[in-house]
Amino acid sequence: MFDEIFLHPIRTRIIQLVANHTSMTVSAIADAMNDIPRSTIYRHVKILSENNVLVVVKEEKVRGTYEREYAFNNEVLNMQGNEAHKAAYSFLLKILFDFNEYFKTPDANPTQDQIFLSQNTLLLSDEEFEQFKVDIYEVIKAYLNFAPHHERKARNISIISSPVRTEEKK
Repeated sequence: MFDEIFLHPIRTRIIQLVANHTSMTVSAIADAMNDIPRSTIYRHVKILSENNVLVVVKEEKVRGTYEREYAFNNEVLNMQGNEAHKAAYSFLLKILFDFNEYFKTPDANPTQDQIFLSQNTLLLSDEEFEQFKVDIYEVIKAYLNFAPHHERKARNISIISSPVRTEEKK
């Protein structure tokens, strides 16, 4: 489920947008993502709703039709065992696929396109790591909902936390 649902670029943006707000209507999502046709937004919200990634938290009648307000269902993130393994593998494969597609283009210019890769090992307690995640999210949130503009380029930012395998000292 993870790779089919979460890794689609439009659904990823919808999830990020709704998760950044308490809840949103499809109309509000479409307004915030005005570079994508409304019909496409509706289709992807339907897929996310059918897969319980977005849940209806409010419904009211507006001009003869029902307007639903959606929220992100945090429970879908509670993966265990093989499901978590598949999700991590799919996520990494998506990154690999995106880079492969980028480098296949004749005009790929990593310097001009500001490709940035960094891997860091941090020594943090669980509490410090929780604060680190909050801090990272606050930085991302400050830039997440910029409106499309001719000077802006879409940029994928992936942050991965993984355990560090260390060898035992003798």
